[in-house]
Amino acid sequence: HPVKKDMILMKLDNPETELIQGPFGNMEPDPYKCKVVPIDSIDIAVIPGLAFDEKGGRLGTGKGYFDLFIPKLPITARKVSLAFEDQLIQQVPMESHDKYIDIIITEKRIIYKI
Repeated sequence: HPVKKDMILMKLDNPETELIQGPFGNMEPDPYKCKVVPIDSIDIAVIPGLAFDEKGGRLGTGKGYFDLFIPKLPITARKVSLAFEDQLIQQVPMESHDKYIDIIITEKRIIYKI
């Protein structure tokens, strides 16, 4: 199967019955059991990352999924990442296509970049 970079947002009501194994071995919503959620209804997006800096810089996996997803969010949607304090580094090397996070929540503090 070719891998698509477009994310489809889905509402998950029951993780025990509505998740299936995806192409990378991770659990994903079953498209036959979950409803699609329009992106313009998103108020808060939880964005994963490997490392972050205090300016909201984010280091992902290098595949660009979230760098393509973030610009599609409503301008008012907050981009939030959950991280351990150890994932914060001095500076994430950001390129022109990389997108910043608004809020980073660690076990010790909340960093606001909005």
